[in-house]
Amino acid sequence: MALFNTTPTFSKAKMLLVAYHSPQSKKLTTSLRMLANGCSADSLDEAFEMGETTVLQCMRKFCNAIICLYGPEYLGAPNVEDLRRLLNHSHQRGFPGMIGSIDCMHWD
Repeated sequence: MALFNTTPTFSKAKMLLVAYHSPQSKKLTTSLRMLANGCSADSLDEAFEMGETTVLQCMRKFCNAIICLYGPEYLGAPNVEDLRRLLNHSHQRGFPGMIGSIDCMHWD
């Protein structure tokens, strides 16, 4: 519920009072679909009757709200021990000096 208080785009009161086809519901749904399915803004603009730029802005606002809300607790920078562990793991897998992999293709 804290997400709804971080930005007016996803206001809890508005979300509870509006129907599925409301602008607020569309903004949240397009953001979640892009994250869950990896679809492009262009593929959602016609289905939700929103411009591609608006879909991208909603996604950006949603992600920023999540980062503001959960970032301090869950998105912290790795400490020295974390870095040592990651470097050791990647070195054992044949990728010396690599701290991480975005697509996870290099991990077991």
